[in-house]
Amino acid sequence: EFPSVFVTGMEKNLFPHEKSAGLKALAEERRLFYVALTRAKSDLILTWSKMRKAGRRMSQRMPSQFLGELPKDLVDHCLPQDLLKKLSREEFLEQMKNWKIDN
Repeated sequence: EFPSVFVTGMEKNLFPHEKSAGLKALAEERRLFYVALTRAKSDLILTWSKMRKAGRRMSQRMPSQFLGELPKDLVDHCLPQDLLKKLSREEFLEQMKNWKIDN
């Protein structure tokens, strides 16, 4: 378990992966998502991109179906600029002092 867990790439066809079309494969991807969720002691940050570069092209992205399955009352949506405004640089650095990275 970790104080904070970050899961990036919560996008359709990325997580769950587009090749996880079968029920068994989708169930395994959902299990992996559950494991990630349950490792957060305090903070869980899930992110997805509206645009992603694939090769030389930018493509528009949609959120993962797994995000829509989370209980609405437990989810706090925010835009990146709003998240960044919550902590000053000094507050962020102070919090980083308390983080422990286990080998």
